[in-house]
Amino acid sequence: MSRFTPENPSPLVRGPLTRSKDRVRSKTPLTPLQHLKKKFEEELQFKVKKDDEISPILYNLRNTPVKTLKEKQKVLARKHEEVRKRSDNVKVGGGVSLWPEMENMRLRHEEILQLIFTSLLLVLLLAIAFYKFHGSSLSSLISYTEEIHKFSMIHPVDTRNNNSLKMTLLVWHKNYRILIRKIEREFDMTRLSPPYQMFLLLYISAILLLVYFLIDNVFSKNKLSPRRIKNWVRLLILVTTWSVLISYWLIWAYRLEQSVHHNIILITDVLGDVIDKDLDVEVLNNVIFYWRTRLLPPSGRSLILILGVLPVSDVIHYLQYYSLPILTVILTPIVKLILALSQIYSWKKII
Repeated sequence: MSRFTPENPSPLVRGPLTRSKDRVRSKTPLTPLQHLKKKFEEELQFKVKKDDEISPILYNLRNTPVKTLKEKQKVLARKHEEVRKRSDNVKVGGGVSLWPEMENMRLRHEEILQLIFTSLLLVLLLAIAFYKFHGSSLSSLISYTEEIHKFSMIHPVDTRNNNSLKMTLLVWHKNYRILIRKIEREFDMTRLSPPYQMFLLLYISAILLLVYFLIDNVFSKNKLSPRRIKNWVRLLILVTTWSVLISYWLIWAYRLEQSVHHNIILITDVLGDVIDKDLDVEVLNNVIFYWRTRLLPPSGRSLILILGVLPVSDVIHYLQYYSLPILTVILTPIVKLILALSQIYSWKKII
């Protein structure tokens, strides 16, 4: 009996002429997408080495994300813009550098002491120069002011009778006229000497240069170097000292004019003393009319004219009304700049 059965056929027996599903499935062609995917996987397997063939350092370098040059430039530009915006937000009258080199932009203690010593020396030299060129006129202003104050006491008007009234009025008028003429000759500024013209031009030039520095420090950025700080402070000291000395001279000139006006008012008060007396006041009226017309406003002219043009009283009047806004405009950026510098210099570390 054969051991091969239909259930267990012989290997020599050919099977039915049918195709296996597996064989058919294995010969089915790939789609283009599957073909690309398979090719990409084969290339990756070929390029990437095994873990034991790659060093850890090289592996970390390959896996570290690298920024491109453009990205680095964008980051630097963004940081620069942030620093610039912080610089603009500082409450300061001028530009202040906030770069890391700011440590080198600061004034050292030696430079600060040198600047203080130089400023004091400039103040002393300016005061000496002022008293050399204007000291005599200032001394004359002070002496004439004291003399005018004592004039009415030295030359009183006697109102006991007509004869004494007339004689004392004529003496008062004559001496007062001599004194006023002396003052006018002493302070005649219609013809300025060359030294006065030179100092006037230097003063105007210094003021214009100071205004330029102020405007430049307000609108410019990152220009506040130690050299510019020292030059700016020295120029400010020069202009301020000279302005204070000139203002002192103007105050004494104004006091002299007010003393002259006060004497005219005192002689006018004599008219009130003789109203209830039977005295001849014709000479008194003529004297009062002459001096009021000559020196008292609005018809009278000023006793001292600055540069032969501007009355001292008008200069003082304009200074009283316009000094506050002018000083506010000039000093506000200075104060802001000093406060900002003190704030920045107090930083121990600049970011």
